[in-house]
Amino acid sequence: STTSSAFEWTLAKWIGSLRKLSGTKSEKDEADSASESHSMQGIIARRLLEAIEQQQKQDQTQKPSELQSVHKLANLSPDDRKTVIRDCLQKATADMEELLEVGLRSLEAADIQTSRDVNRKYSADIAGTFDLSYSSLDIFLGGLESMVGRPDAPIVLTMWHEHCRAGP
Repeated sequence: STTSSAFEWTLAKWIGSLRKLSGTKSEKDEADSASESHSMQGIIARRLLEAIEQQQKQDQTQKPSELQSVHKLANLSPDDRKTVIRDCLQKATADMEELLEVGLRSLEAADIQTSRDVNRKYSADIAGTFDLSYSSLDIFLGGLESMVGRPDAPIVLTMWHEHCRAGP
C-alpha cells in the first residue's frame, strides 16, 4: 500500500466527500443535503437502522435511539447480525451506485487528471493569489502587540485622536 500526504487526492477521501444532492429544493431537502444522510456513510447508516428495525419486528410506541438500535444489533447472535448487515448492504447498494455515478460524472466534467489539478484554483500561478511569508518566532510570540503596539487605555481620548485629529 502506498502512503499519501494529507493533501494528496485518494479514492477513499473522494468517496468520503461525496454527497447526494436532491433534485428538489424544499427546506427539508436543503437541510438533509447538509446532513450525513446523503453521504456514503449516511446511506449505510440509514439502511442499517432500517434492517435492525425490520429484524426486531416489534410495534414500539417510542422509536429507539440509533445507539439503542445498534446495541440491539450487537446483542443478536452472530448469524442474525450477519443477516441484518447483509440485508443492509444489499439495500444500500443501489443508493451507493447512484451516489458514485453522480460523483464520477462530476469528476469527469471537472477534467481532473492529477492531484495538482484538484488544487488548481488555489495555485499561486493564478492572478490575484499570493504566498504568505512567515516572520521570526519572536514576532509570533510577541503577538499583535509586537506588530501594532499596546492599546491606548483612555478609550474616549484615543477615539477622538483616531477619528478627529489623525489624517487619512
